[in-house]
Amino acid sequence: MKPEEMVKVQLLCAKKQLRKVIKELHTMKILHIVDHVKGELDIGSPLEGSARVSETLVKIRGIISYLKIDPETKVNEKEFDRFVNKRGITDIESVSKTAGRLYEEIVSLLAEQKEIESQVASLSKSLEEISILRELNVDPSFFRESQSLASFLGTVNDARSLLSELRALTQDYEVSVAPVEKKTMIALFVRKKKKQEVQQILSRYNFQEFRPAIKEGDLKKMHDEGKDSMARLKARQGKVMQKLDKLTKEWSNFLVINEKRLSSLVEQENAPLRFAETKSTSLITGWVPLKDYDKFFMRMNELTQGKIVINRVDADHDADVPIKLNHVQPVKSFEWFMELYSLPHYKEIDPTIMMFITFPLFFGFMLGDVGYGLVTLAFFLALRKLMPDMRFLLNAMVLCSLSSIAFGLIYGEVFGFEQIGHWHIPHLISRTHEVTTMLIIAVAIGAIHVNVGFIIGFFNELHHGLWRAITEKGSWLIIEAGIILLVLSILSLIPFDWILGAAIILLGIILLILGEGAKGVIELPTLASHALSYARLMAVGLASVVLALVINENSMEFIKGGGVMTAVGILILVIGHTVNIALGVIGPFLHSLRLHYVEFFTKFYKGGGKRYTPFGEEV
Repeated sequence: MKPEEMVKVQLLCAKKQLRKVIKELHTMKILHIVDHVKGELDIGSPLEGSARVSETLVKIRGIISYLKIDPETKVNEKEFDRFVNKRGITDIESVSKTAGRLYEEIVSLLAEQKEIESQVASLSKSLEEISILRELNVDPSFFRESQSLASFLGTVNDARSLLSELRALTQDYEVSVAPVEKKTMIALFVRKKKKQEVQQILSRYNFQEFRPAIKEGDLKKMHDEGKDSMARLKARQGKVMQKLDKLTKEWSNFLVINEKRLSSLVEQENAPLRFAETKSTSLITGWVPLKDYDKFFMRMNELTQGKIVINRVDADHDADVPIKLNHVQPVKSFEWFMELYSLPHYKEIDPTIMMFITFPLFFGFMLGDVGYGLVTLAFFLALRKLMPDMRFLLNAMVLCSLSSIAFGLIYGEVFGFEQIGHWHIPHLISRTHEVTTMLIIAVAIGAIHVNVGFIIGFFNELHHGLWRAITEKGSWLIIEAGIILLVLSILSLIPFDWILGAAIILLGIILLILGEGAKGVIELPTLASHALSYARLMAVGLASVVLALVINENSMEFIKGGGVMTAVGILILVIGHTVNIALGVIGPFLHSLRLHYVEFFTKFYKGGGKRYTPFGEEV
């Protein structure tokens, strides 16, 4: 119930041994490095060759991006080995040169592709203009500036009405009309003295002027030449794409594998930037799990033939120790909830195992239906296969579904039904008929949960001393004991005077003030509110079962009607329960989280731990 025990290590080694020490540390994946801050000792410098490796990695990542290769593509190691051995690309120097040549070739091809695309776009626009002018059967030279004629070329939204108005204005005009996509294109020529009046008419029909770049020439000849040019550009474009596709297929393995290897190598080459150094030595500081320390110590000495100094410092309570949670499945799945909130501080009790017990319990208490539990179980199992990256959360939700099935058996509910035909489903308690009992159980669960939090908090504070543990956390338990004695005395259920309970409450408040000051007194009302907050366990569950009953009753009325009404009833049943299941997952999930994060964790949990990330581990 605590994070894995850590020890702090300081390694002092000669700079000439640094490369092999770094490589071994990267391979072992044990040491969580603490970055050195410049002070009396300088920060180290990257290993020789880091610039070349970094430059090569940037080029390889650039190529992967240009070729749209998925970096997570599964690769064939044997095929890769044959490929690089055949071409002699077996060291960083040859990889760097190959990546450089490949980068230049691909950049050149992409530049050519971009140029072709630009030419295709320009030519497409020209061909579109030519097609429009040919459709209208007008020569582009007609639209030159003239002393006697005004010309208009563009689209309108109602050519028929426009021409009607135009005829009413003048008979002295020439017009050509052609459909272009969903609009009508017109070419109109009128006497210049009528220009302003024609413009006013055109504006009423949403005239959008079209200005072709072509000013003169044989439209047919230009169209035929344009088509030929387009064909040549498309053929050239196809050859460029074929070359890029060929490079992608040929070099994909090489690029993906070397991206991973060089990423690892760059991390190693730049590792000294995290160390302290003198003229001839490097000092590496970090954390190692206690269980791995002996193996770590022996391997470092063996690697350097004893020419390394390793200083071990045991972690204290206030040290900034990285946190490594260490649970077996299925408890490990609930680490996801801790990382979502905050990792525990070192020496603080890790509540993951508590969440493993209580989160599914609360979820099942609220959803509590055999049918709903089976549906969500199937859904989460299927989702786990489709989304392996979310397996930890989905594993937890599988347990929540199993809990829902178990509580469904306790409540005797299957898709909201408490009886099938004349057969009553066996149950231990009915949520719909024993609401008060359910409320009492929910609040009792809350009281237990909150007090478990206070007890855990008491043990968390023990490393600061017994007195602090008593005043900060034990005081709350004393106040609760006093309240219980006071109530029982007033109700004459115990043979003690109420003064005893009042005195114990007063003692608890005094201890609380000594431990937490005025803040503790201000938070006293939360003692009851937090316990009552667990009433939501009953309320959310009751809302779900009532909605299920409404769906069932309404659908059954339709089903009894027969024929089409039966189909409608079944549809209501399916859609209604689908929506209720969705709400039944979201509600219990969020409320269970709240009861842990707000009501439970605030009693003992500080968090703020930094995740243990050993050097060499992929993040």
